Amino acid sequence: MDFLAPETDWLDIRYCADDDDDTFYRELPEAQVIWHVLRPISGDDLEASDIVSVHLPLTERTAGMLDRAALARMNPDAVVVNTSRGGVIDEVALVDALRTSGLAAAGLDVFAVEPIPADNPLLGLDNVTLTPHVTW
Repeated sequence: MDFLAPETDWLDIRYCADDDDDTFYRELPEAQVIWHVLRPISGDDLEASDIVSVHLPLTERTAGMLDRAALARMNPDAVVVNTSRGGVIDEVALVDALRTSGLAAAGLDVFAVEPIPADNPLLGLDNVTLTPHVTW
């Protein structure tokens, strides 16, 4: 976590080695948000998660990682958030899942084609929140 040291004046980061909620809340009782699933995502994670937030570089291995099959495994009440790279999620499959109630919603600040074309179907979906991509 040394790479985060320059940011500690504004970024409150603490580490807990155990991967269970009871330990996290005991060790970090005042935490309002706990991120502890920092591992490759599995099908079991997709099925059990209410929110999947994607933070990956776009590589040959991650391109289309959340494809039609992966999105179909998700809970229909789930939300996908992608702030990494647009190509990590199969956009056509995502639109289909959002249109057919396969997913509840999506939050995106990255897209397969950028800038996002005016005819991109994501722009017309009420269950999608789109924002500009902002990095720190």
